[in-house]
Amino acid sequence: MKRNLYWLMSAVVLAQILSCDNANPLEAGWSKFGAGDYPGAYAEFSSLVSTEGSGAYVGLGWTVMKMDSLPQADVYFGLASGDSLLEGFAGWSILAWLQGQHVLCIDRAEYVFRNAGGYSAYVFPYDPTITYQDLLLHEAFSYYHILNFSACINTIQRMDPSFSLALNNPQLQDILLAKLQSLTQAYD
Repeated sequence: MKRNLYWLMSAVVLAQILSCDNANPLEAGWSKFGAGDYPGAYAEFSSLVSTEGSGAYVGLGWTVMKMDSLPQADVYFGLASGDSLLEGFAGWSILAWLQGQHVLCIDRAEYVFRNAGGYSAYVFPYDPTITYQDLLLHEAFSYYHILNFSACINTIQRMDPSFSLALNNPQLQDILLAKLQSLTQAYD
């Protein structure tokens, strides 16, 4: 009797394991995000905050950023930051750029690069048009804006290794700005 009960219980547990839905609960929100249905993505991610936590907050951050609600995006990315999700820090870096917070843009982009395995390793999985090149470009512009021209040049060289410019060039700022603008057009 005990043996039959053991097998019955084992079969029930195995059936429960096999019948579990292993799909990512956030996938519906990301699918709507990728399709440009930001109100739908917002609704999906909002409904998952209590069960999915930081992952849902990252989705909300990206979604409201696309909806031009930058202060709210900052709140959502901040709520997700404790779990150190790369997608959250990538979005938070771009958001910092949009808000003119250049030091934060640099710090958050560098976090992504350190944890993604290098400067050419990151692609935002829910919009493959957002890559490490976007983060590098935002970082280079941020260095330009805080007048760290040496770091700006180094960052540009990660995108264009042939670029060279002496720091004592009297047209340094004009040349850097023109190069950054040309890189912006190249990546659009």
